[in-house]
Amino acid sequence: MAKKKAQKPITPPPMTKKQLSRWQKEQRQELLAKVFVAVVVALLIGVLGFGYFREFIAKPNEAILNVNGTTVSLGTYAKILTYRRWELTMQMAYLQELGSRYAGDDPENAMMRQLVAQQLQQVQGQLYGVNTQLPEELIVNELIRQEAKRRNITLTTEGVTRAIMDRFQPTQAEPVTATTGTPTATPIPANKWQENYKSYLADTKISDSEYRQWNVEPGLYRDKLREAMGATVPKVAEQVHARHILVKEEDKAKEVLAKLQSGASFDALAKEYSADDSNKDKGGDLGWFPRGRTVPEFENAAFALAPGQLSQVISTTFGFHIIKLDEKDPSYPLTDEDWESMVDQAFAQWLDQQLKSPQVKRYLDSQKMLWASDQADKAIKARQAAPQPRSTQR
Repeated sequence: MAKKKAQKPITPPPMTKKQLSRWQKEQRQELLAKVFVAVVVALLIGVLGFGYFREFIAKPNEAILNVNGTTVSLGTYAKILTYRRWELTMQMAYLQELGSRYAGDDPENAMMRQLVAQQLQQVQGQLYGVNTQLPEELIVNELIRQEAKRRNITLTTEGVTRAIMDRFQPTQAEPVTATTGTPTATPIPANKWQENYKSYLADTKISDSEYRQWNVEPGLYRDKLREAMGATVPKVAEQVHARHILVKEEDKAKEVLAKLQSGASFDALAKEYSADDSNKDKGGDLGWFPRGRTVPEFENAAFALAPGQLSQVISTTFGFHIIKLDEKDPSYPLTDEDWESMVDQAFAQWLDQQLKSPQVKRYLDSQKMLWASDQADKAIKARQAAPQPRSTQR
């Protein structure tokens, strides 16, 4: 059989100038289209990337508070806000379930339902105000921490752990165990708090270090700082020993004052006219008291008197008073209760001064608060889809 000749490749005819020009134009258009698509894709990626960066990286790092150079970020605020709102939500669910246990018309059940309803109302109020109250709480905690550090006040890991144990270790015996003899309560294991604490952390979705930092350390620092400030509060103070007659009508008070000025017995008139049942039968005797114990109008009048002197009619929110000063002492010993009150006043005055400092700066506007609230809403909705919490606030 004869072999076939190999066919030669067909060579396309050369393009004319017109065809070449059109082909080159099509190539340029195709290239431009590819470049355009690439630019659009790059822009979309850039926009999405910028949006992601702004929403999840830049925004959480924006400062909302600055306390003497220490900043609190929006992300930190949102995380603590989520925890606080979730914790309050858990409490509400627990109280609602608790209230359902006291059904029926039994008087004791009705009383318990009322108590639970009052607690539920308090928690609802806290949940309503947590968004705005939390920033001030963070400022106060940071001011206290800084002042404690300045005074070389420190906390130990063991001390913080002990405070957690006190919160989570049950104080009541567990249910009675059935025995053949006399039923006895099941002893509470010494490490029961660890189980309760672990369960609480799982329910609230926070770590051990976060709970220590957010819930335990601020209170311990406050107590230690208050104690340190108390060491500078004297145990004596200017005090007066006074008595009073309280009436509700001004005209009646003027009538009583006229009788006193005419020589009538203060003790007798106090017993007859005074509306203060706590001391009317003791001649209106208020005992010794320092400044800060009574309302300003009463205090100013009492401390302005000389021993044995009567005041004019003094108007306060309680009514109309006539005060008689028995004794005055510039350094009279304070009772434990009055001394504790003066320590509280000293601490509150220091804190109020610090809060007014220009070094405490607030940057949390409505947009940032809305962003943080939205983050908390999303997290809580996701958690509500999970099994119900087992713990309550600690």
